[in-house]
Amino acid sequence: MIIRTFKFALYPNKKQKYILRWTLQRCCELYNAALEHRIGAYKRSGVSITGFAQGYEIPEIRKVRTEYKSLNSRMLHNVLAQVDNSFRNFFRRPGTVGFPKFKSRKNFSTFTYNQNGYKLDMDCNRLYLDKIGTLRIRLHRQVAGKIKEVKIVHNAVLNDWSACLVCELSNGIAHPKTGKDVGIDVGLTHFATTSAGEEIGNPRFYRTAEKTLRVLQRSLERKTRGSKNWNEARCALAAHHKKISDSRKDFAHKISTDIVRKYDMIVVEDLNVRAMVRGRFAKSILDAGWSQFTNYLEYKSEECGRDFMRVNPYGTSQRCVCGEPNPKSLKDREHICTICGLHVSRDQAAAMEILRLGQSQRALT
Repeated sequence: MIIRTFKFALYPNKKQKYILRWTLQRCCELYNAALEHRIGAYKRSGVSITGFAQGYEIPEIRKVRTEYKSLNSRMLHNVLAQVDNSFRNFFRRPGTVGFPKFKSRKNFSTFTYNQNGYKLDMDCNRLYLDKIGTLRIRLHRQVAGKIKEVKIVHNAVLNDWSACLVCELSNGIAHPKTGKDVGIDVGLTHFATTSAGEEIGNPRFYRTAEKTLRVLQRSLERKTRGSKNWNEARCALAAHHKKISDSRKDFAHKISTDIVRKYDMIVVEDLNVRAMVRGRFAKSILDAGWSQFTNYLEYKSEECGRDFMRVNPYGTSQRCVCGEPNPKSLKDREHICTICGLHVSRDQAAAMEILRLGQSQRALT
């Protein structure tokens, strides 16, 4: 069973925007109240209240606070589940995940329908939400599988709305076998180089937009904080950052989809990007989006029945595919092996070594 999420833009009218914001505010209130309830109970008597126990209190809440009768009941249970999950993550991964925090209206951005309360009309591009109404939705792609959950997401800065449809697929996407394997070496000069010698250019979305961002940031700093002009400048800056992020995601999706279609086994380096961004190339590495690209490759390979493997990156650029050491400095861009006579670019040699490591690991399993 495969779970996929499809994100689409929503275009509510003025009345629907008001209802959506009002719904989001009530969910934020419930989230903070549930969090305060759990913290207070533990401080007073050392009792840990579960989300399941809090769910039994929803009928009483709706009697006292009648406005909550205007909200879908499953939506309220999902808010409590969100609080419960935040506690579970905190205790499951101490030191990595912080203690659950209270959220302001600006930071609380989603509410969820599951099991019921929604209906998608793909012919008319409409999404019906219980207690809210029928909203116009832009279905720019086909929705696959059975819809199990609908998340409504609000971008507070740009003031736009989107719907995330969580779907369950019984089978993955079947691609014919190609009989080809590939190793991929990511870099900065070229975004990626394959073991077959294909070089994918690095678009450098952030670097290209830096001049425009600088102008927008300076314009924002000149405005009086909190004024109408300041808010307009802030939205313009946020919109440009979003455009860069969306462009990077689109590029990673297209490249990863093309690679998964062409190869049966895909091997990449298991890079520790978090450690790499502490150096002087931090901005360029983050701009490239290596982790995003390899994560897309991984889940798409799983969906399509392809083999995906991560190998130890140590020494892949300092060793020939024949096994002989071939030390190089960063300025050396050619790989010349005096033992086997291999003469290719440095990145292609690294990709070939990555593929060899992946094939040797597959042979052991």
